[in-house]
Amino acid sequence: MTAPAGDTADSKTQLRREFRRLRRTLAPAQRQVARVLDGHRLRFERYAPGIRLRRNRYGILEPALRGARCGPMRLDLVVVPLTAFDARGHRLGAGGGYYDRAFAARRGSRPRLVGYAYALQQAPALPTEPWDVRLDAVVTDKTLFVFRS
Repeated sequence: MTAPAGDTADSKTQLRREFRRLRRTLAPAQRQVARVLDGHRLRFERYAPGIRLRRNRYGILEPALRGARCGPMRLDLVVVPLTAFDARGHRLGAGGGYYDRAFAARRGSRPRLVGYAYALQQAPALPTEPWDVRLDAVVTDKTLFVFRS
């Protein structure tokens, strides 16, 4: 579904509200935190067992000391958070565009982008914009959806 920019932005805002409301209905024990934001771009760093972690302003664990950076296209797999997803692999994020910017130059199958969500976060179809990056798969508490081979 492609709509004029204003309509798409409004639709996405409404969908974010609705799917966040649904997510809040889950018991705290069911909720998990993920992914680290740094400014307006995602920063990827190498991690190895034993590296000390600290909680960032969102409560998400990240390396306590800045390590060696890793470019996003050098990764093999990225687990991507989402607010909602649809059957075509479109993802509705939090609205910052972090993942779309990080993987805008993605060509081919590297890195694989896998969303994680609860089954209740699946929408029949999401509004999209030309810069939206599609997922390869989504893992939910109920099933695995694969969108690309």
